[in-house]
Formats: sequence, structure tokens, C-alpha cells
Amino acid sequence: MAEKDITEKVLMSYADVFADCVNALVYDGKQRLRGEELLAAPTESFYYGKGKMRNQFCDKSFYRMEGRQKKVQYIIENETQLSRRQILRKASYQGGAYREQLEQKEPVYPIICIVLDWTYKRSRIPRRLHRLIEWTGVYQEEAVLVDDMNLTVYRMRNLPGEMRKRFTSDMGFVVDYLNEGSFEHRKDQKIVHMEALCEMMEALTEDSRFTEAAEE
Repeated sequence: MAEKDITEKVLMSYADVFADCVNALVYDGKQRLRGEELLAAPTESFYYGKGKMRNQFCDKSFYRMEGRQKKVQYIIENETQLSRRQILRKASYQGGAYREQLEQKEPVYPIICIVLDWTYKRSRIPRRLHRLIEWTGVYQEEAVLVDDMNLTVYRMRNLPGEMRKRFTSDMGFVVDYLNEGSFEHRKDQKIVHMEALCEMMEALTEDSRFTEAAEE
């Protein structure tokens, strides 16, 4: 399972694919990010739990750079099983990233985090921190004092056609196949990262023909 999870993330490691996902999903297809302005960001952060220091890893993260200055940090989480407390995971990733800026002298930059849901079924997990807290039965007077947080989740196996058309990178092949069962609308598009694309397709579909085709 761990090997499969890693394989699913390889394609997203390419800056052009990462930027394309953000542009297509977050910015409605507008070319706000370019692969050449992205710099890989650390995916490891630390927290204190169960009596000792522990580490945690997000999936993929990039900084948008202007010269040598970090302007924004983007985090993309790939999930094949969403947790009911998924929003706490987002909070922990963003908290760790903001903590790193606490004692820095550079200007503070925002952290943007989205979740790509690769599962088949619609999940009813809480999308707001307030909603998760309310389930515990706290008083309303207490809940309103808590800063809220929203969880942005994109269901990659149920993307509308107009949204899929926004993808211009190899990720377009993935979302088209998962939603339509073919690459028909991509027949004139060139594949850039053949091996990573085919490995991701095999991981998501459990069909070895993709990696076999890549080897050929």
C-alpha cells in the first residue's frame, strides 16, 4: 500500500503538472502558476505527541517564487481514503508551515492547501472545522470563539467536463480516463512524463497495461 501511495505522487512531483493542477482546479483554468517559477518546498513538519517529538509528511508542496523571495506555498494532498478528521490534517500542515515563518525576517507568505480525492464514493466528512467541533457537543458560545477553517476537496473521479478541459499537462490524461474511460479528447496532446503517467494510471486503475505500454 505504501508503494502504491508513493507511485500516485510521482507525477505530481513535476512542477509543470503541479502548476497545472492548481491552475485548473483553484484558478478556473487561468494560468496563474508556471512550472518555472515553482521551487520544491519541504514536505516534513514536526509536532509533539504521545510524549515525544513526531514528524508528519504532506504529499507535495511547492513555493511560488519571485526571484529569491517566497510569495506563496501550495500544498496538495492526494487521498484514497478520506478521514473524518481530515480538516485537522490540513490544520497541522498549515500550522507547521506557518510556524517555520515565526522567527524569520522575510515577509510572511500564505499557505494554500487543497485535497485531491481519488476515491469512488462521495465522502460526507466535515468540510469546516466548526462542523467537526459541533459534533462533539460543545456550547455555541464556545464554538464561535474558535477560528474556522474550510477544507477544499476535489473529487478527481467525478470532475465536470468543463473542468477537465482546463488541464493542459499529463494530468489531463488521468482525469479524462478516470471520468470517461478513454483518452479520446487528448489524442492530439503530447505526453511529457510517460513513465510517471503510466505508473500513476496503473496505481489508480490496477491495470498493468499502462506500464507495459510505457516499457514498449
